[in-house]
Formats: sequence, C-alpha cells, structure tokens
Amino acid sequence: MGQNQGMKRAVELSAVLFSLLLWSCGGEDAPTVPPPAVTLPPFGGTIFIDPNIITSSDPTTFQDLSFAGQGSRTMFDRRVDGWITVDAYLFNASFDDGLAAEIQVNPEFGGPGVALVEAEKYAEVIGRLPTALRKDVETVWIHKGTQPFWWEQQPTHPHGPSRPLHGGRHTGGDVCA
Repeated sequence: MGQNQGMKRAVELSAVLFSLLLWSCGGEDAPTVPPPAVTLPPFGGTIFIDPNIITSSDPTTFQDLSFAGQGSRTMFDRRVDGWITVDAYLFNASFDDGLAAEIQVNPEFGGPGVALVEAEKYAEVIGRLPTALRKDVETVWIHKGTQPFWWEQQPTHPHGPSRPLHGGRHTGGDVCA
C-alpha cells in the first residue's frame, strides 16, 4: 500500500471512529455531524514544491575564483560510495557577502583549464543560495558523472557526518559534473 493510500485509509478510519464516538455520546436529540471529508495532505513531498525557486537568472554572490595549484585532498565520491584521495585542482572562491570556500576538482577532468571552467560554473550556482544556507560551506568537491549533489557537514574530513543536499543548510559539497 502506497503512502498516500495509507494516509487516506487512516483519515477514513479516523472519520468513522469520530462519527461512532459522536453517535454513542448523544441521545435522540443529539445533532448529527457529517464525517469530515477525506483529503490527502497538501504536498506529496516538499522537495518538489517548485523546481524553479533558484534559477540561472537569479543574482549570485559569487565574486572571484583564484587557482591555488594542486594538492592531495580526501573527497567523498558518490560514484564509488566512498572516500578517495586525489591530487585535486584547487580553487579559492570568494563571495560578496564575505564567505569563501575551497573548490576541489577531481583531476579526471584533465587539466587546470577544464577544472577552472567547472569550478566557476558551480561557484556561480552556489552563490545563488542565500547566505544563511552557505555560511558553513568550506569545501566543494567536483567529480565527473551524473550523481546528485552531496554536501558534507563540517568538519570536512572522512569521519564527519554527511547528508544529501535537499534544500540547503548542508555544508561542503560533492558535485558530479
């Protein structure tokens, strides 16, 4: 039984029990109350309320990206569902609200020029999020592939808890480009 069917069944049962309770408490002169109408919850999943809350036409706080070389970084890679250590291309991103993040690009992209294009693309998108949702973002990981976004809750290391990005307030990041 699906979640919506289960919810509908629970509402129907509650309506029947409520009606029986009212009927058993009243005498012949007791007013009759029709059972409440059975309706489903207003949303099937709040993540899908509006896919256009943040769009490419929205302003971004992204300000600057500087190449910081290559360095060994341990990054979570959803494609292997585990931690990998790579000699990542490193970029320092700054935003006009005073926040900053290190963007780590997997070297599988082939070179610093291609890595720069990916880092700029995601820095601009991340800059469209409200400051409150970015205030703890310190690290963004970019890999090739089609896995969804993944943010790491600070501290950013292999033993820190992590959660998928589904609305903000998760920090760090794993992006498959």
